[in-house]
Amino acid sequence: MPTLTRSTLGLPDWLRGLQVAIDDQQPCVLITLVKTLGSVPRERGARMLITAQACCGTIGGGRLEWQASKRARQLLTQPQAISSIEVFTLGPHLDQCCGGVASIHYEYFPLADIAWFETLIARWQRGLSTSLRAYPQLWPHTGRGRDLVDTHSDHDIQLLEPEAGKFYLIESFTPSPAHLVIFGAGHVAQALVPILLPLDWHIHWVDNRAELFPSLSVGQASLSYSVIDPALFAAEQVPADSFCLIMTHEHSLDLELCAALLVRSDLAYVGLIGSATKAARFRKHLLDQGLSTEQVAKLVCPIGISGIQAKQPAAIAISVAAQLLQLREESQAASGDQIHEP
Repeated sequence: MPTLTRSTLGLPDWLRGLQVAIDDQQPCVLITLVKTLGSVPRERGARMLITAQACCGTIGGGRLEWQASKRARQLLTQPQAISSIEVFTLGPHLDQCCGGVASIHYEYFPLADIAWFETLIARWQRGLSTSLRAYPQLWPHTGRGRDLVDTHSDHDIQLLEPEAGKFYLIESFTPSPAHLVIFGAGHVAQALVPILLPLDWHIHWVDNRAELFPSLSVGQASLSYSVIDPALFAAEQVPADSFCLIMTHEHSLDLELCAALLVRSDLAYVGLIGSATKAARFRKHLLDQGLSTEQVAKLVCPIGISGIQAKQPAAIAISVAAQLLQLREESQAASGDQIHEP
């Protein structure tokens, strides 16, 4: 059975933007929120990449982002590499009512000559975490680049100040371990995938009808199209700890997929699109097939958060996306894989 795969590597927006800048030899500025105090629009580690022609990512919008972008475009006119930090008090300085303090790090690459980038990408493609440490830098700048280090930081990114007037960054890049398998490429799936693309999932989209897969722009989250018998994919290719959504065009196939997935004890979620009536019938059939009560109880049907009655594909997709995000965050919190603030 042929399989068609289109992979976008799961790279965050800013890394994909950096890859484009390097390929095109465009000067670029990487803007990173490296330290937060109090209420700020985004979490530590949020990033934007600025070139003369484009901008990708966000550090939260509003005047903070506007001022940081303005500063970045000024840096694009400089001849030498620059690494600098600017501290914003959002209330007094920017009239943003959240009122916290945000430290913004700017890295300017005049020729997009970034030695550590290829190493990071090679390790990312292998599913490996990578820690990088910037050379010590003087305020406000004179940064020279980054080194690969063996130690893995517990934080996504840290701003360290070993002595007065000096600073450096250490950060770890870890590909998302969250796999989402979607069986079926119908209307709801087509509405759901674009919502989830920017949200750090490894998405495996499975249907044996190649013509149903839409044309999506390369590069938002890890995405593979598999033109294969969904039952065969369920039997052989679903990664452990996956979140699985069953939404094919045939009830008999849905039932076969439910049976194949629910007998596994290593999946994070098995969801089936459908009504409460469909759920009751499927649970009876699954019990009749020999699945245990505990196994059948793992089936989530209907899917999506409660309180949304609309049945348009977009509405269902939003409800399901919200449920998946809730469950993923609960799973990460339970495993201790969460953002730590200093």
